[in-house]
Amino acid sequence: MSLPPRCTGKDGNDTFTFKTLTERMPVILTKVIDQLSKSMNDLVASRGEDARSGVKDSLSCLSKLKRDLVTDKPLQVLEDSLPDSQLWRDAVKHMAQLTWHSAPWLYSECYMYRAIHSAIENSSALSGFDPFQAQKEAAFSSAVPGMESIAAFLEKLSVEYVKAVSDGADSADCLSAQRDGLRYLILFSLWGNRVDLCLLSKAASESSDEVSTLQAVSSEQLSELDELILVNDLDHVLDHLTSSRQDGAPRRLDVVLDNSGFELFTDLCLVHFLLLTKLVDTVHLHCKTMPWFVSDNLCKDVQWTLDQLLASPCSSMVALGTSIRDSISQQRIIVTDHSFYTLPYEFCKMAKICPGLYRELQKSHLVIFKGDLNYRKLVADRRWPHTTSFKDALCGFAPSAVCTLRTLKAECAVGLKANQAETVAAEDSAWLSNGKYAVIQLEKSS
Repeated sequence: MSLPPRCTGKDGNDTFTFKTLTERMPVILTKVIDQLSKSMNDLVASRGEDARSGVKDSLSCLSKLKRDLVTDKPLQVLEDSLPDSQLWRDAVKHMAQLTWHSAPWLYSECYMYRAIHSAIENSSALSGFDPFQAQKEAAFSSAVPGMESIAAFLEKLSVEYVKAVSDGADSADCLSAQRDGLRYLILFSLWGNRVDLCLLSKAASESSDEVSTLQAVSSEQLSELDELILVNDLDHVLDHLTSSRQDGAPRRLDVVLDNSGFELFTDLCLVHFLLLTKLVDTVHLHCKTMPWFVSDNLCKDVQWTLDQLLASPCSSMVALGTSIRDSISQQRIIVTDHSFYTLPYEFCKMAKICPGLYRELQKSHLVIFKGDLNYRKLVADRRWPHTTSFKDALCGFAPSAVCTLRTLKAECAVGLKANQAETVAAEDSAWLSNGKYAVIQLEKSS
């Protein structure tokens, strides 16, 4: 099978890729520079005078990085001694003298975040500083009302399920309750990074009965959003998760996380319900190893979120936090990270580059990949014809059953029906990148 070209900044000035390289990425770098400058006094106060020179050196590196980006210079080999340094040197050398725009977009974008990390970590006095932490915490705070409503909904859902089981509900009724609950929670997880879900907290605040209002909104609004899911394998995902166990062996779920804040919260809601209903026995949450794409989860972000849930004045938030904390202490939830997720490679190269991680995913009943960047890595960020099957676009990546929950924010999408892309494009020319549309896609390993 001949492979289509990768997305690059040379694909045309009207592409989302070009606009990201020339507009969005320079702005992100500017914000990092500003945040580091604003943090200097606090860093000096907490880490000593060495931090002052460290900040100045880092700012110099970051300013040069921004100049190279905006003038489309060749990507430079990163000079540091971080654990993944050799892998990154190999990646950049493989691209020879490609520039920010002529290199594959996936490589260029990942390179920027790795270079930011290098500029900060090259000073031992700045080790561990996250230039995106303030943004992540602010985003969480702004989403608290919506989280509280969904937490109340989840608590009611959980209590009703536990009562039904204790009252001796038959297996058919239990299965129906499992599927109904999962349907809501998977859809919340899918749309978790969309501002539209803020409508949920607004609607709830206008009623004295938050839970019933949320249920009404979730059933109606989520149903309305169904038409925006261009490929919807949700029923197949439910079938897979609720399927009977042939050998009685423990069942493991893996979730390769995307954004912190509201999206992580919805992911934790889903994980809680899957463990409560005993549809899975363990869940492995996969994080990034360094600050990445502004809002991506590090292990510390999961812990920070858990701390916020436990300290919340909302009893439903505390109940969720307690459940997650207990599951972590019992090792039913494993929070982990791996350097492969912050390499510029597509997932079909995982078995060769990081065989240990691939073997771990082979132990899973289902691997859920959240968000747009993970989707781009699944399909190698190539300009596949939109009717290409998801299986073909995975290029052999099949450690286990693979599911993607993704809102479209980049110019690659597969698995659509004939003429579907043209129909959607006629209604919305920015359909591939504005986050309005989504896909739920499942590919089972044979």
